[in-house]
Amino acid sequence: MASGWDKEPGPGNDYASSVSSRNWIATAVFLLIVIVGIIGATAALAEEGRSFGGGVMASKCGHLVEGMTDSVSVGRHPLAFAMLSWAEGYITAINVESVSKGGKGFDLNSLTGAEIWASIYGFCKRNPDEFGFAAVIDTMKKLKASD
Repeated sequence: MASGWDKEPGPGNDYASSVSSRNWIATAVFLLIVIVGIIGATAALAEEGRSFGGGVMASKCGHLVEGMTDSVSVGRHPLAFAMLSWAEGYITAINVESVSKGGKGFDLNSLTGAEIWASIYGFCKRNPDEFGFAAVIDTMKKLKASD
């Protein structure tokens, strides 16, 4: 009795592969090229002192605010938006952890988004050799405790 693996895919042949071996090999080669490209790009950025492995705020402040003006609009500057979003996500994660252990969190509503951004941006301008997450930790000191 034939197993079905030697038959073409189609009705009545549940065992036949629906992806040909050539398609599988092409997909594997493509994925390998993508992975090698990502590894190469990551290594190149690491040599330049950039780091994106821990998110955007794992980069040095000087690099993050390079070329930004004091009047930068978070809503119109993708990197500024990413920095603020990362900060709010980080603080939210700290809140979830703290509250789950019976502690208090940080009230993100005690400062406006513009005030949080001004704090992060100001810290990074004053401390270009610090990492972006240090600006977030500094900003957290300005937030009120949640109830």
